[in-house]
Amino acid sequence: MNGSKPIGEKMKGTAKKVVLLLALVSASMAHADFNKGYACLQSGDYSCAEKELRLAADQGHEESQYFLAALYASDKLGKRDYAEAAKLLHLAADQGHEKAPYGLGLAYENGDGVPQSKKTAKEWYRKACDNGAQSGCKRYRKLNKAGY
Repeated sequence: MNGSKPIGEKMKGTAKKVVLLLALVSASMAHADFNKGYACLQSGDYSCAEKELRLAADQGHEESQYFLAALYASDKLGKRDYAEAAKLLHLAADQGHEKAPYGLGLAYENGDGVPQSKKTAKEWYRKACDNGAQSGCKRYRKLNKAGY
């Protein structure tokens, strides 16, 4: 042996590099889709915003998941889809999105797209408060005072 790695080890290293490259390309594409979707949202083209944000959200882009959730919770698309909004907020919150916990607190407090649960709402408001959302702190204290 001349000091080089066996072919199997070389292939493993190459496979890792390919996976990393694909992840970087995917993240870049998701960010580009988010930028397009956000521009559509700002211009009031909500159909375009939904399409572009969905592309990025499906690739795991947390900001796209959050904005798409807000779009579904509004009536900008003609009807509200609270269940889809809550699903997207969960995805965004699970990735650490700063504002998603407050949206989930509202969803659980009101039963919008999820089973109503003041106890679960309080947990999400606590996370929102921990993220610095004063409105989350206020709602947390209100539910805590009410015994939830």
